Amino acid sequence: MGTTPKPTLTLAPTTPFPLERRIGTVLVQSGAITRDQLACALELQRIRSAPLGEVLLNEHMIDDATWLAIMQREFHAPPCNLDEIDLTDVRAQESATFLLRAFCEQRRCLPLGTAGNEIMVVMADPGSLK
Repeated sequence: MGTTPKPTLTLAPTTPFPLERRIGTVLVQSGAITRDQLACALELQRIRSAPLGEVLLNEHMIDDATWLAIMQREFHAPPCNLDEIDLTDVRAQESATFLLRAFCEQRRCLPLGTAGNEIMVVMADPGSLK
C-alpha cells in the first residue's frame, strides 16, 4: 500500500500584475473609477497600509458589485459567498490541517477543501499574491 501524497497549495498568479494590468489601471480602463480617484486611493492606500480594493470600497469610490465583477474577470475565478459554505464540512476541516494559521491570516485566505493534490481556498484579495 502506498501513501497518499499531501495536497499542495499552488499560488497563482505567481508574479504580480504587470504594470499595464495592475488592478488600479484595469479599474480606470474599464471606467469603474477615474484617474483622479485612483491617485487619491493610492495615496490613502500608502497612508493606511490597506489593500487598494479595501480603500476604494470604504471610500465609496466603487461599489461591491463592480469590484466583484472586475476581480472575477481579472482572476478568472468565480465569486464565493461564505454564507453558502459549510465550514464545518469535514473536507474544509481536513484541508485546514495543511495550512498554517499564520499563512491564512497573512494572505487572508480560508481553506475550503481539497481537489486531488490541490487545496481550494477562498481569498479576500487574490491580487495580494506575489
